[in-house]
Amino acid sequence: MSSVPGGDLDEQVKEYLLYRGFTSAARAFEVELNKSSTSSAVGGANFSATSSGFVDKACNVDKLVDSIMNLISVHDLIQLTNLWNFISRKFLTNADAAQSVALRKIELSLYRCYLVNCVTSGRSDKVVEFFEKSAKLLPHYDWGEWYGLPYVKNPELNDRFAPFFQRSWQETFTISLHNFLNVVLFTSPKPSLMSYRQEASVLQNLKDENYLLKEQLTSKHQTSMETTLEAKIGNSSADNPGSQVRSPEEYQGTRSYLKEVFKKAIPKASSLAPYKGKLRKQPFPVIANSEASEEVSSHLGTSLNSVQQVAEVEAGASSYSAVLVNSLPPSSFTSSDCIESRSLHSTNKGWRVSADQASPAFSASLSDSMKPALSSSNEPYIMLSKDIYSQHSSNVSHCRFSPSGSQVVSTDTSGIVKVWSCDKSTPTNATIMSKSQIMAVEWVPSKDDNLLLLGNDKSTIRLYDVANKRSVQEAETPSIFPAVISLCSSPTGSRLLSSQCSASHISSSITCWDMKTFQIERQLQLPASNVRAFSLDFNHNGSLVALGCSDGSVRIFDVQQNEQLMNWNVSNVKMVSVFVMNVKFSFDESTVYTLCSNGTLAMWSLHKPGVKRFEFALTQKSINFQISNFYPRLFATDSQDRKFVVPSENGFQILKRTEDDFKSCQKIATSGKAASCLDWCVASSTAAVVNGASSNSLVVCQLLEK
Repeated sequence: MSSVPGGDLDEQVKEYLLYRGFTSAARAFEVELNKSSTSSAVGGANFSATSSGFVDKACNVDKLVDSIMNLISVHDLIQLTNLWNFISRKFLTNADAAQSVALRKIELSLYRCYLVNCVTSGRSDKVVEFFEKSAKLLPHYDWGEWYGLPYVKNPELNDRFAPFFQRSWQETFTISLHNFLNVVLFTSPKPSLMSYRQEASVLQNLKDENYLLKEQLTSKHQTSMETTLEAKIGNSSADNPGSQVRSPEEYQGTRSYLKEVFKKAIPKASSLAPYKGKLRKQPFPVIANSEASEEVSSHLGTSLNSVQQVAEVEAGASSYSAVLVNSLPPSSFTSSDCIESRSLHSTNKGWRVSADQASPAFSASLSDSMKPALSSSNEPYIMLSKDIYSQHSSNVSHCRFSPSGSQVVSTDTSGIVKVWSCDKSTPTNATIMSKSQIMAVEWVPSKDDNLLLLGNDKSTIRLYDVANKRSVQEAETPSIFPAVISLCSSPTGSRLLSSQCSASHISSSITCWDMKTFQIERQLQLPASNVRAFSLDFNHNGSLVALGCSDGSVRIFDVQQNEQLMNWNVSNVKMVSVFVMNVKFSFDESTVYTLCSNGTLAMWSLHKPGVKRFEFALTQKSINFQISNFYPRLFATDSQDRKFVVPSENGFQILKRTEDDFKSCQKIATSGKAASCLDWCVASSTAAVVNGASSNSLVVCQLLEK
């Protein structure tokens, strides 16, 4: 395959066909590829690639002409018309005047060849069919005497039609058609799919350039910090008459030594990007490694004991300070550190930026002022910023990123829905007020990323257009099941599943809706009416759905057939009631992830239903579930399920999935409580996590992968 131009592109096409389930098309495509490879090996190449066109081995004009002539011979008018219209639309839209004239002549001859072939084969019915549809097919052509062709006996002897029945005319037309298509395809730009290599190359060049810029920025930051510290050391020596005066050689040695200490104490920031406008200005980051600080103190001598200068660096060191100060655990702050906390209020209503501000002076000893610890080198992310969104007036119940990650929707217990972005210049995009409680929220995949589904406790499911700030459609659930506790849209946006229960939360039902008409397609049958589905998740094409239920079971349904394919219980202890709060298919759909009310995150095999691969147990203080009222998202994954975000004791934590285990690799404190709802959006090397903790505000953390 590699010897054929675009061979890797052919593999991508086959992968797409199999992914969509077009198995017959994939087999036919494979057959055509094999034929093409064989003919190329035997006959060699007939065309060469050019910069302006794409006529090469990957574009076979002979086969295209053979396909057209075959449709003529089998009298398939519909397929012939569709094929020719497609060629005209794709390749001849921007044709010049000469090509437009040639196109009209070729098209006219094409249909005349079709009619001649029908008459020669004795298919007068096909001739009549053609003229019955000719007004729609060829409205700009005046066929004149050709409309009488079905009624002319022996048209091959008629002076008007005889030239078209001669073999020489048909051969001439075939050659003209071949030459015309060859010229058109030769001068046409390549199909967009065939330019992916060039686009990938451009993207890689941009990544390389970005990496070099990051390295340059890191080098400048390090030099700036070294210079600042040296200047303050020099000033302190000048102010202290009793300090020793160092020679240039000693000072140069100190400079080199400081440089080495900075390399050890400050983590490499080669992955940092200049996030302009997103980083807070914070005080100069003090070195956290106590051993390194003591070593510096002893090396510099007693002259450092008198240093009491303001340790603040302006914008040049802001990215380091945001990284270092935000990563300090509460336990590392003591009274001797002279650390004070304050909130900086943004000019935009609803936002405030939380910052830890260091004291404006070092303590008497340099080693004492260097106590706050840097983030561990094993942590996968660096904290860039931590912002607070406080537009809600009551406890936040849900928070979800839109599919593209550009917007966040959050709801509270008073029925207020806020749609906002992490860009503080325009924090709130839309506000939706409801007289009833919003129990479930879901984004609908769309081009504009603006369609939102809301389910309340009054039997209503609403489709809301965020951009135009209006309701598009509404549907009502049965009155006996007024509380819509979960919503899930298919990846294509064509189908919706809703889980609703009675006001007492005892009985429930699951409904499948058609998103175009907002009409009920079918009801999924659960084994018992008292089983509630707290969480729903579609697979990649919307044919399967996973249910996390109140009886501790996970159920996989075939939505089309309305059939339960498999189910298992997450707990073997029958005396203990365990709820499946969240369920999610893995990206390769070979496993299912569940988060239960006992705080267990587990990975289950779909090839062997009920077999647990491994699990991770949250601590008791990490469990902040509100089972009686709302069922929000409480864990999220990246695109390939390599990292997970789950609640922790005072915020959230990031887990790393290995081959046989979940491992906690980073904890981030956002409040005094565990997250009661959370979501995250991962794009390239950056990630944004939004979470609420039973309060009226949400914390948005911008993270950078190391």
